[in-house]
Amino acid sequence: MSAGVGIEASEAVEDVTPPPEATTEATTGESTTGAPPGDEPPGHESPADEPPADEPPADESPIAAPAANAKGPSVIRRAANRVARATASTTADRCATVAMAALVGYLFWLPVFSLHTGIAVTFTVYGIFAAVGVLRLPGARWRGAGIVAVAALPWLAWALMWPTWSAWAPELRLVRAEALALLSCGMITLSAVVLAQGRRPGVEMHRRIWLLLGAMSVPIGLWEIVTHDHLFPGPWAPPPWSPAATFGNPNNFAGVLVVVYGLTLLRLTERINRVSRLALAALAVATLVVMLATLSRAAVAAALLLTVAATVLELHRRAVLPAPRHGRRALTVAAGGILALLASLTIPAVARVNPLAAFLLPAEEETVAADDLRLALARQGLEMWREQPWIGIGGARFEPLLSERGFERIIPMHNGFLEILTEYGLVVFVPLALWLVALAWHLLPRRNLRTPGLQAGRPRGLDAVGARFAIFVWLTGFAVFGSITSSPVRSPFWYLMAGSATAAVWWLRSRRPSAPKPGRPS
Repeated sequence: MSAGVGIEASEAVEDVTPPPEATTEATTGESTTGAPPGDEPPGHESPADEPPADEPPADESPIAAPAANAKGPSVIRRAANRVARATASTTADRCATVAMAALVGYLFWLPVFSLHTGIAVTFTVYGIFAAVGVLRLPGARWRGAGIVAVAALPWLAWALMWPTWSAWAPELRLVRAEALALLSCGMITLSAVVLAQGRRPGVEMHRRIWLLLGAMSVPIGLWEIVTHDHLFPGPWAPPPWSPAATFGNPNNFAGVLVVVYGLTLLRLTERINRVSRLALAALAVATLVVMLATLSRAAVAAALLLTVAATVLELHRRAVLPAPRHGRRALTVAAGGILALLASLTIPAVARVNPLAAFLLPAEEETVAADDLRLALARQGLEMWREQPWIGIGGARFEPLLSERGFERIIPMHNGFLEILTEYGLVVFVPLALWLVALAWHLLPRRNLRTPGLQAGRPRGLDAVGARFAIFVWLTGFAVFGSITSSPVRSPFWYLMAGSATAAVWWLRSRRPSAPKPGRPS
């Protein structure tokens, strides 16, 4: 695993012969892998619930039934119940995946659909999705669900303070659009988290829908590059050769591509068949090509970081590199790599011959002017925030106040974090920051984390180490998307990145601590 996500050293792979305690664990129904039943690594089955040997079947008399036949019906009945539970769980997981895929597809094509559908139809779709999430609540794992409560804090603060902000609205049309956008984002994000149920199949579902989003959007981006035409240009027409898909802006598209690229690389480090590996490799290359065509410097820098992290993870899983024995060593390597990258971009003698510096730090007059405009907008937002630091200036008020101040160009702030701080104040920004810190906390190397360390060998699916890498990908995408898009506050994809990371953290926290190996200290 990459030092960038801080994964600790792994212990040796468990012996094939179970320890003497395995019989006791089988009677309690707990898995020796440290994960609840149903969340074992792919290919591992949880042990059956064995009753005491002297207990007869419930429907037979201990006198009438022979001892040799008393065990048969009980074994068959337990096997049938286990198959029925597994089938029901698999069917429910597939239905949840279909619901998520349908929602993401609707969100992706919404800019086209909105020309023919109204708000009532859109919120009907969101309401159905939220209802599906509520129906999944009874099967959720409540162990480790505190992260879900933390994720709900920013939305709760926004809902409680919205009447106050609405009274300040310069136009009812603006505040109504802002309220509906944030309401839909909250419904989608929290429902998607609950839909995962704090289980591994739920995290796999989140990864699949992001790969599906890449499979839908990347071919459109390639088509736009070749034809110099745009499927949906949106209110601001991008350059003919810069793809935007249905996101309306190349920067918005680039922020989504960061997540697609990172999760594709993660899937390539796992055990998959040759056809799937070729298809995913083609998707990764195509995603990188489209990302370069968007000319988003932050997205390209993030893609470089994810490439390095995925390469290190792949080398560890191939046993080419040993797993780091201490988390501090991993953090040291990560810090050294970041400093080396910054040095190659800032030291004049090195930056002059660095092609990456020429792309990330161009000297074109138009690019410099755009960067200066972003800084000017940020300064204006901070000045407005100082006037109302606790509750902000109110939703949808930044651009009208910008016009009153005589600013030359009336455009969004182009920074979602500063926009939330300026318009909604610390009352919403602090809960949002706590949510993000709680997610990032699970990337740090800690000995008491409920996940195993890095092990050699490709897993068949998403394991705990892969889940931490996915959290790193989603948080990287959240940071990039929130920093480069014109107004990410109204984008459901922005919050869905944090929601997917929340689902992964919930699963990691719901796992039971791994059982100590024989002869090793616990």
